[in-house]
Amino acid sequence: MKRSIILILLAMLATISCNQKQKPQEIVRMEMKIEGMHCTSCEQAVANAVVGTKGTIEVFVRYKDGYAVTRFDKLVVSAEDIVNAIEKKGYKVVSTKISADNP
Repeated sequence: MKRSIILILLAMLATISCNQKQKPQEIVRMEMKIEGMHCTSCEQAVANAVVGTKGTIEVFVRYKDGYAVTRFDKLVVSAEDIVNAIEKKGYKVVSTKISADNP
């Protein structure tokens, strides 16, 4: 009896999890030219600002080139939100280029 109830509950849980719809995503890639980074601490500050925005999937920052690239879900966060997060840390985003995501 207990075994039957457990099996029924497991089957119900499996059905519920299979029926849950996955949220749509629209992943894009944004390259940024950033002024004001001088060291690895600057690099980390920019990376943390980007990662702190909900919807960000990954980020790569290189202070020597004044360059950052991020992949994010544009249905969750906008490019403007990411730029604002960086600029709130005291850096200047001088250009952006958004393209389709090709991981």
